[in-house]
Formats: sequence, structure tokens, C-alpha cells
Amino acid sequence: ELVELIKVKTEYDDFFDKENMKLRGMATNYLQVAMACAGFRERLGWENDGYAAKISEILLGILKNGAVDGWMDDELPHGRFDRYSLILTSEYADTMNAIGLPVPESVLCNLKRSAEAFLFAANRSGDGVIYGRSVACHGDATGAECISSALACGLIDEERIAEAIAYSHAVIKKITEFWYDSRRRSFNIWLDGRSTNYYRSIARVLEVNIDMAIHLFSTLANFKRAALADTEVGEVLRRPKKWEAREIKFVDYADNAKSLVMLRRGDVLINLPFVGHGKAWIKRASYYAFPAVHRLIEASPIAEYPFMIPEYTDKDGNIFRVCQYFDAVEVTSSEDGAKIRATGNLAKISCDIPEMSDYRFEITFEIENTSIKMRCKAYGELFVVSTVLGANDPRVKITAVGYEKSEKFHGVCDAIHSRLLWLKRYEGKNTELVGYDIELPI
Repeated sequence: ELVELIKVKTEYDDFFDKENMKLRGMATNYLQVAMACAGFRERLGWENDGYAAKISEILLGILKNGAVDGWMDDELPHGRFDRYSLILTSEYADTMNAIGLPVPESVLCNLKRSAEAFLFAANRSGDGVIYGRSVACHGDATGAECISSALACGLIDEERIAEAIAYSHAVIKKITEFWYDSRRRSFNIWLDGRSTNYYRSIARVLEVNIDMAIHLFSTLANFKRAALADTEVGEVLRRPKKWEAREIKFVDYADNAKSLVMLRRGDVLINLPFVGHGKAWIKRASYYAFPAVHRLIEASPIAEYPFMIPEYTDKDGNIFRVCQYFDAVEVTSSEDGAKIRATGNLAKISCDIPEMSDYRFEITFEIENTSIKMRCKAYGELFVVSTVLGANDPRVKITAVGYEKSEKFHGVCDAIHSRLLWLKRYEGKNTELVGYDIELPI
């Protein structure tokens, strides 16, 4: 009876249309889920129509045509590149190895790029992806899982294996000692001052525990495949004395740029995304282009206010934000730090489907020592500009620049990872140049 129940429960017709070979309204990453279901069912003799290989070809086509270097757009064609984009080829390779199919060379190439990005990000705190949806424990686990898959596939140079092991150990330590709540005997991303988005609501508590266990088992299994399971962990992780920047270019065309800029100093990791949001996530703060810093500055995953970005209003009351429509991202490193500049068109969000407006913007971030300076210029007949600034740690000092008044106080509005998020709203009519200065306690 149990076998028959599992046979029924592993059917994937509810989210994948076998007749038309398309997902039923799901994010792109569910193609990998459908492929895995089909592959394991074939191994168990429960189906024999070759859907695993067929779905693999569809997913390969998306990876080759949707972006540069094989990154997955999780909501075609909106450019929503996030944690799922970084981990997709890791899960793809693990699945293909498990079901006995060869891993395509293009998948291995992207997996190597993903692992190299996390080796750049490798820090002793075990911090990982901090923007987008489905982060928290899943965001941190992404780095260790990608690195372990790359190790199992022989993609990491021998001189960097010690770093890979040390970072993975730090990630697993954070997951088991922080994200796993021994008092509740469960992973905890919802209670005691922690918050996540509606996507992983507390109704999914059983699924989150099972899913995280699978991620950890998969990571450890990859270390065994790489014959590294019993290797000692050394103090080998870099702690740069000055800011270092690395850009992951998801899309790089003449009029369409999507990328993630990672910045490192000491054990501090910053995620600065310039990505699309998609239809459902256009108002969600966790995808906005601001410097997200673990434990210091993080967006509430369910927030819909303009967190750390300008929001503009025109004479007709339409609302526009600096998001979604980036056409160029430039990263310049120097001895003192890094400068990131992005240009594009403001997104009109006061409608059901986000629209590209004719209003242009230019936003820059200058990061040096313990300071971050953001400045944004907008062009056109815009009348009001506002923003919501905040931090998870009261030691973080944020000063609004260019806003005429700051009277509306949001107060303690949200909580992230047991730290309160202090928020303050700013408004003004100086729409030409606004921004903020941040002083980090590092």
C-alpha cells in the first residue's frame, strides 16, 4: 500500500503538461523537479516514456537561449534571476547522476561558474544568498550545495579545494546551529522574530524540514563522491582587507542587463542585485537594487514598500520605481573599493502588469571602507519621490540625501532573523538627485 501511495504522490501531471510539454503556471525551476520525478519513476519501473530526457532537453534549451553563460531565468521573459538561478545546474547535475543520465557539458560549465562565484563569496559566517525569494536557510545552503556538486564533478581546481571545504563547513554549521531550532526541533524561518515570504509560509513547515534535510544529505553525498567526506577543515578562507567585487552577468545585451554584484571585505558579504522581478514580485522589496548585508541590512521578504530605492510619482498619480528595467550595469574596482553604476527605465508599478516607462534613471553605489553611498538621478516630469530606509542593526547609520522632509515614521515594522528592522519613510520634491549614505559597524 505504501509503494502504491508513493507511486501516486510522485505523479507530476498536476504541474507539468505531458501532452504539450509545458509547466502549468509554475516557475522555471519546476522543470528540474519534473525531470527528477520522471527520472526516478523510470528507475523504479513506474513509467517508461523517456520524459526525463525530454524534459532535460527543454530545460537545456531555456538555459542556452534565456541568458548568457547558461543561467536560468526563473520567470521567463522577465529576468527574475535569484537563488534558483544559482543552484539550478547543481540540482540538475545531481539529478542526472542519480538517475543515470549523462550531465550535459553546458550544465557543467555553468555549475563551475556558480561554484567559482561562491568561492569568491566564501566567508567564515556561512552566509550565502540574501536577496529574492526562498532565502533564509535555503539561501545559505545554496553555496555549499553548488560547491559540493562541483567537487563531485571534478570542476574545482585542486588549490581551491581546501577553501571549498572550509566554506561548506561554515554553511552547514550555520544551518544546523542557527536555522535549525533545537528547542522547537524544527528549522525555524517564521517564529521568534524571524520572517520569510508568503511563498514559504509556516504551513509548509513539514516540507521545509524534509527539503532542508534533502539539501544537506545531497551536499554530504557529493563530498563522499568526491572522496572528501573525512577531510579536515583548515583556517584557509580569505578575509580581504579592502572591498572586492565580482559581477555575475545573467543577461548582457545592448538594451537589457541583469546581474548580481557580490562584494567582500573581511567576513562581510554584500549582495547587490540588478534583476527582474516578474509579475508577482515587482513590488517585493527583497529583489530591489540595494546593498543587502547579512544581519545588518536585509529586506523583509513580504514587504511591498520601496525599501532602499526611490519611488516616483507623476502628475497623474502613477507610481514608478527603480527596478526591473536595467539596460546597463558597470562595475569598477579600485584600491579603495568599488563603484557600481546602473542605468535603465523606471518601472510603472501602479498597474496589474509592470510596464517600462519613458522615464530614465541612473543609480550609482560607491563602496569604500565602512561606507556605502547611493545616488540616483531620474529624468522627466516627476513630482514626488519617496523611499523607506532601514536596517536590522541599530549600529548601522543611514542618512537620507536629497529628500526635503522626513516626517512619516514607520517605526519597528518587520523582523528578520531575530533582528528588528527599523524603518523610516522619506518624501520630497527634489526628484533629480536622491540617495543615502550608510556607515556599517564593521
